[in-house]
Amino acid sequence: MKPGDIIYTLFPYEDRPEFKKRPAVVLRVNPPSFVCAKVTSCNKRTPWGVDILNWKSANLKKPSKICVSSLFTSSSRCCECLGQLSKKDLKKVERAFQKFLDTTQKNRRVAL
Repeated sequence: MKPGDIIYTLFPYEDRPEFKKRPAVVLRVNPPSFVCAKVTSCNKRTPWGVDILNWKSANLKKPSKICVSSLFTSSSRCCECLGQLSKKDLKKVERAFQKFLDTTQKNRRVAL
């Protein structure tokens, strides 16, 4: 797995101890696991949602976005690779993810 890979994996619900099989994008790799963000086709605007421009070439079924604030870790044992983000989409996602991390870190310092 490498950053930008679109995978199909078990994604944990935030409010229940259950999982749903769904697409996700690999953001960071730390063998044997990797950090993923949820991919959704929901049109609901979210502050940390990044539209995938080349969703067809990424092998997704419909227009989708990546929620860089909806993260989880996974391993290659429980996923299958669907495709790869375009370089342009990957750059957008990486910038949004870094901004999310910076904002989260800043808010954490203010709360302390």
